Amino acid sequence: MSAADEESRSSLTVGVVVVTYNRRALLEDTLRYLDQQHYPIGRIFVIDNASTDGTKEFLTKLEMPRCETVFMEKNVGGAGGFAAGMEIAYRSGVDLVWVMDDDVQPAEDALEKLVKALHDLKALGRDPNFVTCNVFNTEGEPVNAPILDLRIQTNGNMRITALLAEGLLPAVACSFVGPLFVRQAIARHGLPIAEMFIWGDDIEYTYRMTAEREAGYVVGDAKIVHLGRATELSLAKEQDWSRAEKYFYLFRNNTYALRKYGNKQKIGAYLLANIREFFELLVHLEIRKLGILVSGLYQGIRFNPNIRMVD
Repeated sequence: MSAADEESRSSLTVGVVVVTYNRRALLEDTLRYLDQQHYPIGRIFVIDNASTDGTKEFLTKLEMPRCETVFMEKNVGGAGGFAAGMEIAYRSGVDLVWVMDDDVQPAEDALEKLVKALHDLKALGRDPNFVTCNVFNTEGEPVNAPILDLRIQTNGNMRITALLAEGLLPAVACSFVGPLFVRQAIARHGLPIAEMFIWGDDIEYTYRMTAEREAGYVVGDAKIVHLGRATELSLAKEQDWSRAEKYFYLFRNNTYALRKYGNKQKIGAYLLANIREFFELLVHLEIRKLGILVSGLYQGIRFNPNIRMVD
């Protein structure tokens, strides 16, 4: 790489958005990992969703010059937090916005690898809206797996292996565990849908960015550890009732996203999965859970939020 290329790559400014709620210890850990990144971070925007566990007191006293905190008046969920944080980061003027939960441990070179991938993709004539991390749990198992781009090229073949030698896989959607968005993408496609509150906002947002243009890319050697619960979401298996109630958002948001971006195959698979879950709940007389499932699916058909633009 020439000195000019290296200077161009390192000149890109990065703003990080971290959304937190009642996980002070995990947040402290995440901020420590961010402070160790090889690539310079310009700004860190922590969105505190009205935490009640001492997080506010910790952030108020935090001596980290690059870190700015927005204290929300109420818990607006991950979706509301990411929408607010990405808008603030965009308006700060940074070139790239790196998004994550408050329970992650990015490798020291994770951001460096993501920025390099964007630079390399540009050199190859590609123009993705985002690149994202390769996510693992503490046992080294892959979690938060992205939805890979299986679209067909004009020659009848999938393009999924085109950049495999460079350690890159095309993805049409991914979680908010470490994606790096380019500024122009946020300008083109707006913000995440705050009304989604939780679950599915990240998938909808990244689908929105790839639906009619190039995929984003998973960067194989940009690694991040996700400490949170990353098992398959299943209302039938959920034992925590306070968490079970939130499945309404999962069904509503996924139904909306499939209405907007799904094909016949994806919609069919989604309907079949929900029919199975419906009968599993019915057999066990889980009436309250049946109500959550049915109301979520019904509201997903009616849900029609506005896409909020930044300009």
